[in-house]
Order: sequence, then structure tokens, then C-alpha cells
Amino acid sequence: MRSLRSLRTRLVDTGLSVYDIEFAVIDANFKPGTLAPMPESAGELGAKRLSLCGDDPDGSRLIANFAALCDLAADFGSGSISNA
Repeated sequence: MRSLRSLRTRLVDTGLSVYDIEFAVIDANFKPGTLAPMPESAGELGAKRLSLCGDDPDGSRLIANFAALCDLAADFGSGSISNA
């Protein structure tokens, strides 16, 4: 976490910002909890978006996993999740 704070400080000091983070694939084996560090870190850095790829032939499971990931990301205030 120390290096993350250091990076955040450097971003602020230089006037740079993190807009989005890449890339998560929601497939048949996806477990939303395994990505918890990603939105947490993104929130720390001020990122606004996470790009996703839906690659699960089971549409209901894909939607459920996407919703679970959205709920997880909301806890970190990292902005919106983009499904593009």
C-alpha cells in the first residue's frame, strides 16, 4: 500500500491522473472476489473506469457476475465500470 500512496502522490505532484484500468474478462470461471484488489487500487489512484470483456456463453451468469463486480467496485468509489 505504501508504493500505491507514493504513486498517488507523484500523480498529484505532476498533475497526471489515471482515467481507466485495463482489463478484466468475465468468463465461465470468473469469481468477482478475486478482482477485489483491482478496484481498491484503482480507487486509490483515482481511476474512473475498468474495461471489461464479457466472454461467458451463459448470459444469466454473465449478468450476475457483472452485477457482483459492480457491487464490489462501488465499495471503493472508483467511479464507473465501463462495459465496452
